[in-house]
Amino acid sequence: MRFHKITLAIISSQLLYACGGGGDTSSNITPIPPSTAPTSPTVSTVIKTGVVTGFGSVYVDGQRFTTDNTSFTINGQAGQSIEQLKVGMKISMNVQESDENDTHSVSSVLYDNDIEGAVTAIDRNNQQLVIVGTIVKYNDLTHFIGLTEMSLSVDDRVEVSGYFDIDGTFIATYIELDDDLVNDNSEYTSGVVGNLDDAQQTFMLSDITVNYASSNTAIIENGQKVRVKGVLIDGVLTANEVEIIDESYYLELSNDDIARVEKEGLVTAFDSVNNTITIDGLIYQLAADVVIEGNTNIQVQDFVEIYLDPATNLVIYIETKDRHLNTDGKIKGAIEAIDSINQTITVNGQVYTFVSTTRLEDDDDKYFNFASLSVNDLVEVAYVKNSQSDNLIQRIEREDENEYNEEWDLESRVFTVDAATQTITLNGMNVTLTESMRFIINDVVTDLTTFLTTATDSVGNDEIEIEGAFDSTGEFVVQKVELEQQSLNGSNNDNDSDNDSDNDNDNHTSDNSHDNGYVEFEGKVTSIVDDSSFTLNNQAVKIDSNSELEINDRRVSVTQFMSALQVGVRLEIEGAWVNGDYIYAYEAEIESEDND
Repeated sequence: MRFHKITLAIISSQLLYACGGGGDTSSNITPIPPSTAPTSPTVSTVIKTGVVTGFGSVYVDGQRFTTDNTSFTINGQAGQSIEQLKVGMKISMNVQESDENDTHSVSSVLYDNDIEGAVTAIDRNNQQLVIVGTIVKYNDLTHFIGLTEMSLSVDDRVEVSGYFDIDGTFIATYIELDDDLVNDNSEYTSGVVGNLDDAQQTFMLSDITVNYASSNTAIIENGQKVRVKGVLIDGVLTANEVEIIDESYYLELSNDDIARVEKEGLVTAFDSVNNTITIDGLIYQLAADVVIEGNTNIQVQDFVEIYLDPATNLVIYIETKDRHLNTDGKIKGAIEAIDSINQTITVNGQVYTFVSTTRLEDDDDKYFNFASLSVNDLVEVAYVKNSQSDNLIQRIEREDENEYNEEWDLESRVFTVDAATQTITLNGMNVTLTESMRFIINDVVTDLTTFLTTATDSVGNDEIEIEGAFDSTGEFVVQKVELEQQSLNGSNNDNDSDNDSDNDNDNHTSDNSHDNGYVEFEGKVTSIVDDSSFTLNNQAVKIDSNSELEINDRRVSVTQFMSALQVGVRLEIEGAWVNGDYIYAYEAEIESEDND
């Protein structure tokens, strides 16, 4: 670390002479021992950008920063308070870092959302949303505030904070339901300018066209990172404000001499020839003596933290932190035991350990921490295993009973299969499989027998995911069981940030493995084709008498279902691609606005 040091003033010692009467007075000189003034601690101004992991002042990436005298600017509004911050938000802070102790104070905090607007499509199978024409990916570490993954619906207005991915999409660390009744009716998105047309005053952000003729910005260049405010209609975002974001963003936070800038994000480009690295849409030059900690062979899609020297604008330090995005599993359950000494909890007979970077969430308790946990608390935990096979908690959410019962999603790479009893055990839970459940292997729907055989051969290598919920009688009902064979698909985790995504049109949330395999999708009807087919967000869908069709939870026939369809109607389907031409819907459901 580099610090700008404060010169310490040293008070010089002085000799005082006392004079006696007559004769030689030299023996009466009384020397005063030299004294040194107390030294002040060295304080440096550091700008740090990271994700909020908890409160009590504020924790970012597991480190505590005191906020006793902090000013907060939230979405451009100065004079806000810490109460406006939420776990999962990506914030920037002006930190006063002292070499005297590990407690650092914050003088100012800046937060701007990356995306805000209505959800127009949800791809639950690939864990992706479309908001303001931008693909937003979520995973087991994403914090849903004011809603859950399952309760999220098309037309919900949400706010998103997160990181740029390689293809111009976002990985969300935070998604909050925007229930502000005084919204300005504008939508916001961020991205990197491409295909700039000065004559037409348009450019592209990923796959959406931005018309900036009415904005406040006259000079725009390809490759710039921008945040755009405007209105999206038919794939064109008419901007009334374009904010250009460059590597000097941190100057908003301090007028002092800045020692260094700390920033984290995904590597979206790395040029070893020109020694540049691109993070969060910005290109940085590496210093000749840059220090790399962790994986020295930096690759695109690595999650890293960099230190930037403001005097040279060079990156002087890089640390790889891939475990900030990936998980080894997710569980839900009631806490059975708490070990305060070792900072562990036991859920379903399995022990999970708190670490400094654990993210803590409770919608009803901002200052939720380990000490506030109790036996029988209902929790959801995302975890990673270390080299000793300990379960380290990456994210823990304490849930109320409604949220706990509403959605269950269990995942693990460690599981056992008993084909004789048709039982899978993961994360301490035994789940009995029946023919009524949906079975999927590598995005292909299959039957129970094939699933059990394949899962038995996959133990120790691959990942099982089980989705379900409690019914009205309190019984846990499994709806879908999915096996992802890592050795075949080359993926680390279905929830990792490296899900491939080709966006062929503004409303298509993912390529669904090039229009092949299982589909779980929510969107709006864009056309009626005939008496048994339609398009949903411009994707062809067909139904027949074998499809399970519902209107407001009531089973209906194909004729009744098609009679209720109109362009703009919100629809949720589950099905599979047929020859890459259309989606055959196993299930389709219309939910009217009055039944949300």
